[in-house]
Amino acid sequence: MLRNTFHLCLHGNFTDKLPQFDCDCYILKDILQNWSDEDALLILSKVESVAKRNKSRLVIIENMMHTGHHAEEKLKSFLDLTMMSFNLSHSYLRTVELFFLLQSTGFTDQQLYFTHTTYNVIETYPKTNQ
Repeated sequence: MLRNTFHLCLHGNFTDKLPQFDCDCYILKDILQNWSDEDALLILSKVESVAKRNKSRLVIIENMMHTGHHAEEKLKSFLDLTMMSFNLSHSYLRTVELFFLLQSTGFTDQQLYFTHTTYNVIETYPKTNQ
């Protein structure tokens, strides 16, 4: 049963304590690609702890580099290279790397959804929510 509430948090610091909302779903869009692996692990660990408590899922929406046979692959690769040229210290997440980070922080059952845009979506759950 989905709860009938919606909380929008547009600002804050992911390395601090996360807001404790009673949510069915936590959404991170364009967040993890901006952090180092160590910081991404910290962020995912914090989200995992609140998601586990609320029996919630996590949805990640990122412009991810991956190996595939989709028509959008060339456009995604071009955009990835373009964005990396603007920020040389920036490291784009590959789908495999993101799955590893999720598993390392206690998330499981990752489902990857391809879209017809430059973004892909990953849905995952903390281990205790199975």
